[in-house]
Amino acid sequence: MGVSAISDMAEEFSRRVDIAPKSRIFYRDSLRMTLLPFCEREGLTRPEELTPEVIDRLAIELEGRLSRQGNPLSPATRRSYLKAVQQFLSWLERRKKVSGVEARLVQMPGLRRKHRDVLTRREIQLLEDAAPMERNKLLIRLMGDTGAREGEVASMRLEDLIAKERSYFIRIRGKTGERMPPITPSVYRRLKAYAEGKSGRPRTRSAYLFLASRRRPGGEHEPLTESGVYQAVKDAVERCGIGRRAYPHLLRHSAITHMVSGGMHPALVSDITGVS
Repeated sequence: MGVSAISDMAEEFSRRVDIAPKSRIFYRDSLRMTLLPFCEREGLTRPEELTPEVIDRLAIELEGRLSRQGNPLSPATRRSYLKAVQQFLSWLERRKKVSGVEARLVQMPGLRRKHRDVLTRREIQLLEDAAPMERNKLLIRLMGDTGAREGEVASMRLEDLIAKERSYFIRIRGKTGERMPPITPSVYRRLKAYAEGKSGRPRTRSAYLFLASRRRPGGEHEPLTESGVYQAVKDAVERCGIGRRAYPHLLRHSAITHMVSGGMHPALVSDITGVS
């Protein structure tokens, strides 16, 4: 092998036809930005020289590298670079039968898991109780029980209230298609009363279940928007004073979390909430 053996191998690895075009670009750019300059500075020319000790030195160097903005590289960025190096070493082992390299020994930076708060059942009830009108109470209850997104509750129609043999459902039209999560009889009765104009909904010909306060030029109320749903939740948070931030997506996340922690099968959770 010649002086540029590592560089030649890296180019061959990145041009493989058995990987997707985007992966080729990722591997090529990652190796050109990390491994190849490192090898040039260290005087490394042969693949056999890419021992675990050498790769450890590369990892330490990446820890001290700064981004273009002058900030240290994030663990996720360093991990992606080292992942490309690891795949390259694995390819050298399997395809080129290079000895001395140990892909499995590449130490990946740990990633800190993002912690998401979850509203307790009691906090969801406090939000609902604090809402000043039945429309807002129902919005919070539906998102807290079914995991519906704000756009999904805003687009609900009168025809989406469904009763079948003493079972009750609400049809949700979302980006993953239609789904029909179950709702309790009491929530169904409240929704039905609201839809019939008995608990605050304007008596109107609109097919939408939840309406905004403003009217169209012809006098009809406009359908509630995602922004309107967000404002309804924000208002309830300010009124109840639970002491922390809450928003529509947190209601959805809380609903999903409670379903899973309650022992519901993940496939059923997916069917109800539209999450993969």
